[in-house]
Amino acid sequence: MKAIGGMAIAHAGTITPGMIWGSGIFTGLFWLLMGITGAVTWIEKITTKPVVRGIMLGLGLSFIMEGLRMMKGQPVFAIGGVVLILFLLNNRRLPAMLALLGYGIVLAFIQSQS
Repeated sequence: MKAIGGMAIAHAGTITPGMIWGSGIFTGLFWLLMGITGAVTWIEKITTKPVVRGIMLGLGLSFIMEGLRMMKGQPVFAIGGVVLILFLLNNRRLPAMLALLGYGIVLAFIQSQS
């Protein structure tokens, strides 16, 4: 489901809501069948960590490319986000990702008002 959500975010223009619904229903039914038959244990044994890490890397690179494409339109906002992360990278009280999420929400609200 993370991969489906990640692809929907990274390729928002090409993936329709119907495709997301369909993939969600198929995935749910697939894993239900796998759980009932006990095939999940077999899949876990044959799926190696490099395969899982490769999928995560590919998805991460898709996010990076989409983020760079989105930053082209508003470089000042992007620089602000980078600076925010650099200041909070080792902060234990306020995680950088949480601050960046708040920063993004504020910017989205500001842009929707103009």
